[in-house]
Amino acid sequence: SGGKMSIDSEPGAGTSIRLLLPVAKPPSARAAKKQDGGPTRLRRRIRVVDDDGAVRATMVEYLRDAGYVVLEAGEGEEALRIIARARVDLLVTDYSMPGMTGAELAQKIRKARPELPIIFVSGNIDSKGIEQDFPESTLLLRKPFNAEQLLGAVNDMAKKKRQKVK
Repeated sequence: SGGKMSIDSEPGAGTSIRLLLPVAKPPSARAAKKQDGGPTRLRRRIRVVDDDGAVRATMVEYLRDAGYVVLEAGEGEEALRIIARARVDLLVTDYSMPGMTGAELAQKIRKARPELPIIFVSGNIDSKGIEQDFPESTLLLRKPFNAEQLLGAVNDMAKKKRQKVK
């Protein structure tokens, strides 16, 4: 992060640790820099579901740094409970999870929310199967991906939704 640290220790006197970090930009400045459209997207609520905690945490970090409100879950049943009681504008889910797969989660959600855009993330699935099973408002993002690719997919889904409404 570009910071500095110094440690002073004297027997009988104790230890002093000094940590100097650079000033961070406020979250709204980072969000405006990373995405076009600015503050209007800051209100979008995204549900992230992945059984791999490290992958989920990375996606959540990318999205929150871009200014999105993110709700996270490690499995499908938890995601269903939260979506039932909280407004969600987009679902980002791993396609292959133990228990309830991302595909099963999407099918259940689509019964109540057929218009909800869904981004499937996977490292081992063919997009043709997803396109056949979910022809409307879905996109496949292949693992591994970076912040720019995830935010690009989110922006693509927002554009698809706006085009459909017009």
